[in-house]
Amino acid sequence: MACAEGRALASPKRPSFVPGKVESSGTDVWIPASAGMTILKVHTRMPTSFLLEIQRIVPGGRGIGFHQGQAVFAPLAVPGDHLDVLHWADRKGYLEVLESRLIHPSPERVSPPCPYFGSCGGCDFQQMSGSQQLAAKQDILIDALRRVGKIQVEAPQIRLHACELSSYRNRLQLKPVQHGEGLSWGFYKTGSHEVCAVETCLIASKALWEQLEILRQEFARLPQIAARLDEVEVFWGDDQECLVTLTLRDVPRDFNEILSQMESAEESLASNGFSVSLIDSKQQSHLLCGPGFVWKTVGGFRYRVSHGAFFQVNDPILSELQSTATLGLAGQSALELFCGVGFFTIPLSRDFEQVEVVEGNPLAVADLEENLKGNLVENCRIAGSDLSAALGSGRWRAGQFDLVFIDPPRSGLPKTTVEAIAHLNCPNFVYVSCDPATLARDLRILLSSGYEIVSLDLLDLFPQTHHLETIARLRKP
Repeated sequence: MACAEGRALASPKRPSFVPGKVESSGTDVWIPASAGMTILKVHTRMPTSFLLEIQRIVPGGRGIGFHQGQAVFAPLAVPGDHLDVLHWADRKGYLEVLESRLIHPSPERVSPPCPYFGSCGGCDFQQMSGSQQLAAKQDILIDALRRVGKIQVEAPQIRLHACELSSYRNRLQLKPVQHGEGLSWGFYKTGSHEVCAVETCLIASKALWEQLEILRQEFARLPQIAARLDEVEVFWGDDQECLVTLTLRDVPRDFNEILSQMESAEESLASNGFSVSLIDSKQQSHLLCGPGFVWKTVGGFRYRVSHGAFFQVNDPILSELQSTATLGLAGQSALELFCGVGFFTIPLSRDFEQVEVVEGNPLAVADLEENLKGNLVENCRIAGSDLSAALGSGRWRAGQFDLVFIDPPRSGLPKTTVEAIAHLNCPNFVYVSCDPATLARDLRILLSSGYEIVSLDLLDLFPQTHHLETIARLRKP
């Protein structure tokens, strides 16, 4: 059986690395590890290589195969690939492939359409066709439900919703790269904090990327600001409008110095549809120009979205997401938790006599209030911003609501919170999730409280990546 020794190294003679490059030192091989892990030293006295067939894709997006009874995980793999594994690390219970050679590609493998694939860390599924990506995500969801939630689900029980593979993202978080007087941007390389500069992005909205070129030209006239840029976040709205959030580094004590440097560009930025906010070293936001929000239209409803408020990133599939989650739900009262700017709230208000919502982000609450007015919603009450306090206050009694609807952050919910929600004894429950593992964990608690799964919908909200969106509908008999 192959063995490997990995440990943190403090030696000042440790080699420097080019990302993805393997370097030798005597009888040892030095390999830069994945992001968040220590650099590994892998001794070469182990067998030089072994063959691996990829069986399926698992949570995290890696392919899994087995060698001498031990699980082996490989990045950027496709089920059916045959690899010659050249270097690996023993992670105490499984092996991680660090370098491999593709011997026989899977029949499902395709040529990645992006020239930056494999270097840029943004996408990890471009080596698969759209149908194979969706099948892989189905495997990821089933694996998480079975392994984490101990929930037995078969593939036919999951409804699949495909999406366009390119030009779908309305939001990007870019890392700037300064070269002389020029400015480019891109994304972190795989497993590092080095930036992969890109001239285009396959999954970004074409209109958004064109607008970014205008923004880059503006920064060319602001070299002092460009040199301080740490991150540029852009969000594309209707009517050719764009929210821009600039996170700065090395901010002077007097922030007015920065504002005065930006003053010359305010009129030009605003005339090009940009609404720009600056984030200082204390994480405080300063609106430079524009209204501070854009508008999005989904399912016939109009939403204001401000700097700092969440909104789903995939424009082409948003109407389908909205209708899949809310269609057919009706009753006297509904409780929605983590409602954001009201993406699901407003359609729910059409079919329930009363909707109560909880949202902890004050920026989103301000947008929600405007969106309720703008969409003529009068039967919705904002019940507060502190979910734990609301659940502990006794404000809501068991059986009060016909529906609980939640769309929590990626981390899911604390166990005590899920238990408290389950004790409300609502006959219907909808859980929208972007993380299969936390969904499975929380569903296990709900099933133990008497709920049963009615339906599972998997929406490919993030094509070319391993991420996915799931809508779980539950019922308490």
